[in-house]
Amino acid sequence: MKKQKTYANLIPHKIKVGTGLKTADDFQSAIKKSGKECEQWASAVLQCQEFAAMISPVETEIELVAIPIGELGFKKEYMNWPMYHEVLLTAQTPLFGLKMLPLEAGPQLMIQTGELTEELSFFVASVSVSVSLEKKQERQTVFRFDHFLGKPTLLGWDVYSKVVPTLPPDTLFIFGR
Repeated sequence: MKKQKTYANLIPHKIKVGTGLKTADDFQSAIKKSGKECEQWASAVLQCQEFAAMISPVETEIELVAIPIGELGFKKEYMNWPMYHEVLLTAQTPLFGLKMLPLEAGPQLMIQTGELTEELSFFVASVSVSVSLEKKQERQTVFRFDHFLGKPTLLGWDVYSKVVPTLPPDTLFIFGR
């Protein structure tokens, strides 16, 4: 994970879900048209039935909050993914009052965000879905954004992977309010 320099002005304050995109192809085309890429695990999420069932039928605006996990009390570097769930639970306590985002928010955030700098990297705080790729074991996957091969890319990330990045306190998560 890259060190976050600043984040307040790099992420939109609001996005819309339920914008009329219905299929994986719709989302992938819109991501590409916005100048970004969609990696194979993220594509697998877009193609799964769970994702299709979670697409909002009504256009709805969602207020976003970008917060480093250090501000949620996670002050040291973490190497395990049960910590992902701890971050989600902590953020939703009355102390912080944040909400998990609908799964559709991951690709919509990519589509509706302008240019994304190389310093920016974040996880979308949402439910995970079970996906499989090329007959590999199913993985519980969430959306993550980073630059991959020099291009802004929507990634799918296995929440129980044994190969995990170090998550320093400045690891950025995007929540709803």
